[in-house]
Amino acid sequence: MKRFIPILLAFNLLPLITISQSPAKKVEPLDLKMHINGLSGGYMLLAHYYADQNRILDTGWVDTKGNVHFKRDSAAPGGVYLVVFPSKRPFEIIIADEQKFSIDVPDTNDIVNTIKINGSKENLHFYEYHRFIAMQRQKVEPLQNAMKSARERKNKDSIELLTKQIAAIDSTVKLYIRDFYRKKHPETFLSKILAATDEPEVIPYHLMPRKADGTIDSAYNYWNLRNHYWDGFDFSDDRMIRTQVYYQKVKFYLEKLTPQHPDSITKNCIWLIEKSRASKELFKWSVSWLTYHYESSMIMGYDAIFVKLVDRYYKTGEVTW
Repeated sequence: MKRFIPILLAFNLLPLITISQSPAKKVEPLDLKMHINGLSGGYMLLAHYYADQNRILDTGWVDTKGNVHFKRDSAAPGGVYLVVFPSKRPFEIIIADEQKFSIDVPDTNDIVNTIKINGSKENLHFYEYHRFIAMQRQKVEPLQNAMKSARERKNKDSIELLTKQIAAIDSTVKLYIRDFYRKKHPETFLSKILAATDEPEVIPYHLMPRKADGTIDSAYNYWNLRNHYWDGFDFSDDRMIRTQVYYQKVKFYLEKLTPQHPDSITKNCIWLIEKSRASKELFKWSVSWLTYHYESSMIMGYDAIFVKLVDRYYKTGEVTW
């Protein structure tokens, strides 16, 4: 539980494994009705994540009873969306295959536990998941605080006990999530998001494989993570750019799992871009962001990465946007 990828605004998602890609479906035009208790007049924004950014899709005007209606002639691009309104923290919804649904928020101070959704199984499952994660966090936070205190006091017995208790909650969460995407709701976009965060289990030092000379392979967890880091990510799904998953994974892969040498970074940048060709949206973002990121880097020698990417993708005419 030491490292989480912050995919969603309010919650972090734990590692999972690969699920198969669903066939393309015909999606109806967006027709989203919302009622927010306590609002009267003003505006509301419907925005979505776009890798490291947030982009506004539409603006809705709230009537005197707190109702707002987002309606389009075509489907909204699939992804994780933010409902933004004045003076309150935004909340998230998923817009995917079901685009005609309604949401009622009776209490803006406790949206997760009070939200009511009609016409969207995806979002019913989304908030079912949120409520479970919130409950587990309530259990683990006092244990983590106690662990901090035990380490300061160097109390080995307390550290050992708390470690087991935290591990038990971690295991419960992983089992719940794997059951969620494997058996309960494998057809949902949330399951695809969860699968994209798949990472191999961290093996304790004494259980790591041994080398030919009999010594423990202390680098096993690093190489296992690096070799399987992208196993669960669907590079063919445009919707993944409208989450925070891809951006966070790209940054961690290049900064933590790649040797910090221009040649190694260039090699992995090109690998990522070539993998992203399966999705027009992912390819466009990958080329643009990686090129700009290394063009603007202040680290000596990283301009070489920028030059290689320009030569390979810009000078050859592949950048058409």
